[in-house]
Amino acid sequence: MTSERIGLFSFGFVLSDSLFTYFLKTLGHPMPTNALLPILLLMILFRWGARPLLPPLIVGSGLVLFAFSFSLGILILPEFTTQRFSTLTSALCAFLVGYFTIRHCQNERHFAFLLTGVGFCYALVCTLALLKLFPSILPLIEAISFDKGLMKIRPEITTDQNFQIFYLLPLLLPLALPMNRWRFAVITIGGLLCLFVLAQIKTRSGFLVFSGTFLMCLLVSVWMPQLGRLKIVAIPILMLAATLSSLPFILEQGAGLLERFQGSYHTFEGRVDSLSYMLTNLGNPEFWIPQGNAAYVNRTGNVPHANPTAFYLEGGLLGVFSWFLLFPLPLMATGVHYFRRRLNPVQVMALIGGAACLVIQLSLNVPLMEQVWLWGGAVVGVVPRLPVAKASASGKVAMLCHR
Repeated sequence: MTSERIGLFSFGFVLSDSLFTYFLKTLGHPMPTNALLPILLLMILFRWGARPLLPPLIVGSGLVLFAFSFSLGILILPEFTTQRFSTLTSALCAFLVGYFTIRHCQNERHFAFLLTGVGFCYALVCTLALLKLFPSILPLIEAISFDKGLMKIRPEITTDQNFQIFYLLPLLLPLALPMNRWRFAVITIGGLLCLFVLAQIKTRSGFLVFSGTFLMCLLVSVWMPQLGRLKIVAIPILMLAATLSSLPFILEQGAGLLERFQGSYHTFEGRVDSLSYMLTNLGNPEFWIPQGNAAYVNRTGNVPHANPTAFYLEGGLLGVFSWFLLFPLPLMATGVHYFRRRLNPVQVMALIGGAACLVIQLSLNVPLMEQVWLWGGAVVGVVPRLPVAKASASGKVAMLCHR
């Protein structure tokens, strides 16, 4: 098996983790599927050695800081048990899988096929579950929440409603490529199913990120015409025609989501508070070692809905510094190379996926979620493949991740 194939297999395995878990629970055999990730990495080590898995120095330093700071938090904070070490290991493994895959994937059609296939499977399974067509095989969880003292019921499928967006986003990324009628047909059908799912599970943040990712996939070809500019005009026209012809149906199915957009925005205020909490306490030496979530939960009733704050509370100052080294910095470096028109189609899809996941991180508490780490590693995997010789002095920021 080639490095590209085993990379794509491993990448697809991580993308499908909640789907595997969903079906295993249905069969009565719950199992943390990502516990198998270290085995995949061992296969890579045995076949190609450690070098293909070693990221650039600055990113490797970020991984070491992350592992050390979060391990310290696990050891000193009473809210965590040693079982969390396995979750930490899975996150690191997912990062290396993303890095290895993008570094070795040369064929955009193979990568697009993987993303389209996995995304469409999630969209189809979630839709069938919401329609309650096969409840014994595709169960639906009626999750209960409260808004201003009123009980609300929101359906939940393969994962938490707000986390479901991680598994629907991959379907959109191949839209960044030149139009292919068969791929476009699958993405169109799957995209409509995704919108139905997002409307039914009533996730505002998920809908906004899905819409933003769709726009990014269309607009990348404005700067890189080789990705096909026809879709910039053709797809919006088709969408407008479909929307106008189906407006009553759309309003009916999206009524719950529209109601949430017109209702209270205390969850948005909570996300702003989460980020401001970290910024306010960033200079406080007491918070430089892991403090945990207890104080924040006692103050607000929930964990902070912002990943930088989660890193700060669970890993201290080293934790939040590692977050910056592993996620925003590589994304900025890759973005510079995009504007220099130096990315190939695989790298563009990795860039969009990483950008979408970074936006989601600013809204959710997912410090050890594998999907976050997978796309973080994918963005870093872009950088070593870029031609260093062409970099100018003004591009030094973008080359930080090489060193």
